[in-house]
Amino acid sequence: QQALAQRDWLGITIEVLVVTVGVLIAIVAGQLVEDARWRREVREFRRAVDRDIAWSLAGYQVRLRQSGCVNRRIAELERWRDSWREGRPRRLKGSVGSPITTGMPTSAWASRSSELMLHIPYQVRRDYGSLNDSLANYYQQIVAEREVWRSLAAFNGARRLSDDNLMRLSELIFRAKSYEHLLVGNSSRAMKTATRLGISPSFDDSDMERAEMERARRDANRELCTPMMEEP
Repeated sequence: QQALAQRDWLGITIEVLVVTVGVLIAIVAGQLVEDARWRREVREFRRAVDRDIAWSLAGYQVRLRQSGCVNRRIAELERWRDSWREGRPRRLKGSVGSPITTGMPTSAWASRSSELMLHIPYQVRRDYGSLNDSLANYYQQIVAEREVWRSLAAFNGARRLSDDNLMRLSELIFRAKSYEHLLVGNSSRAMKTATRLGISPSFDDSDMERAEMERARRDANRELCTPMMEEP
């Protein structure tokens, strides 16, 4: 009976070990499957976010390439305003124009979940957050800048400016200068962060949109870049 009892305990011990090992294997296998699933989801999420960011950065570059024309137009508006103040008003032969800007896709970044973000390394997660904050700030500035140039368009064809008109023009010139300074100044930080994440500016979405954006970059907004004031 003693030998039988020993065999029973040995059998029980072996069974417990087998069950324990089986449970551990199942847990490890489940964890491996779960890890593989999260790696796939993170990879797909980052691919979608990178595509949106690349588009936004390319749009940012389109805007920055027009800075020379923007600054020349602002200087021209200042000279036009000063000609009225000095009693020797000059006429406009063209339109004020406005910079070409693009939208900023955010659907991929907005779809993130807190659980998914925990599976992205901290520094990478931080860079994505910083870059998307910078781009959101950029887009707010672009929207505000559009309103400034739309307001400046009210002076197209103006033949008489009152003191109130001149004050309003001065305000809009100041605001246009401020947004130009902000947009140029904030770009380097966004570009550096994108480089760390391995993202380059690109309109890689559709042939039609890419061709349209390339046209905008090539033409560099002819209306804005063409002098609008008659020579004295």
